[in-house]
Order: sequence, then C-alpha cells, then structure tokens
Amino acid sequence: MSPRAFVLVGLALSAPITIACNDKSGTPSEPPGVTAAAATTESTAAAASDSIAIPTEADFEDEAEQDIDSSNLEAQLDALEKEIK
Repeated sequence: MSPRAFVLVGLALSAPITIACNDKSGTPSEPPGVTAAAATTESTAAAASDSIAIPTEADFEDEAEQDIDSSNLEAQLDALEKEIK
C-alpha cells in the first residue's frame, strides 16, 4: 500500500470515532480556556513574526563575496559542512 492509501484508511477509520465522541448537541466539547489560549498564542506568534527579521540569502551575499575566494574555497566548504552536521 502506498502512504496515501494508509492516510485515507486512517481518516476513514477515525471519522466514526470522532463523530461518536462529540456531545449530544453535535458540537465537540472543548475544555474551558482553550479558545482564549489559542487566541493568545496566535497573537503572540503574529507579534513575534513582525518584530523579528529573518535573514535571507541576500543578507549574506556581500559577506560571502568578501570572505570566500578561490584560495580558501575548500576550507570554507568543509567548515560549512561540519556546521551543518
């Protein structure tokens, strides 16, 4: 079976369980405070992403052009490979 088939079978088997676990009104029951916690988490994540600048490739191009040349290319490459591992 392919991974896609496993996912589809899993979803098909879990759907009746999910439906059976809902309360009689047909809406899933949530513990108190879940909605407030989710809203707080979303607003915190949005604020954090606005204030933090994520470096991109362009931010490092000037530095790389100055630091890396044909004489030290292999040493710089080895250092980057060690850093990744």
